[in-house]
Amino acid sequence: MNKLYAILGGTFDPIHYGHILLSKEIIKKLSLKKLFLLPNENPPHKNHIITPILHRINMIKLAILDIPHIEINYTEINQNNNKHYSINTLKKIRKQIGYTLPIALIIGNDNLINFKKWNQWNKILKFSHIIVLQRNNEQVKTIDNEINTFITNNTVKNINFLQQQPQGHIFFFKNTIINISSTKIRKNIKIRKKYSHLIPKSVNDYIKKNKLYINSRFNINNKIIITNNE
Repeated sequence: MNKLYAILGGTFDPIHYGHILLSKEIIKKLSLKKLFLLPNENPPHKNHIITPILHRINMIKLAILDIPHIEINYTEINQNNNKHYSINTLKKIRKQIGYTLPIALIIGNDNLINFKKWNQWNKILKFSHIIVLQRNNEQVKTIDNEINTFITNNTVKNINFLQQQPQGHIFFFKNTIINISSTKIRKNIKIRKKYSHLIPKSVNDYIKKNKLYINSRFNINNKIIITNNE
């Protein structure tokens, strides 16, 4: 029985085939019960003006319309511009699904270098597993001995362990590396360079209809209202 939930966060500005193909691969190879796409409304680490969350949510909905075992999670939306720490997000999602089902936070292997800077980094495994994705073909090694020990002591090589325990393990997932970025798509749209092959047609139609990414400024105060039937 598939019990594992997983969380894939990002700005999805816009969502593209890299996100979609990766999501499908994770769902299939890890036998997920559900993959939560977790859009961040106002990420503090981004240095460009983020597209209003309503547009990003709508594009995600279009992109995942026919993909089973995947849905949007709104935990990091409408949070009064507060910083979103993974530990707090995990606590909230735990309340949503309960404390006995296995859940995994998905991060890139490049995040391991700065993992000790995360808020309460050493408590993450008390609420979830961690799935580490490949960002490139090179193995990332941290320079912090404490993090290296943390990884060594908690890493498992058998996927089944993620299904058997609710939290506590680190698993390195050998995903297909897809060289697509939202930054490249936004840039190509702005300079009128080809980009439509990088995103679903429904998302491309939405971008054109709403004239997104043509101008460099957005009204970032737009809010999305979350209803109980979402």
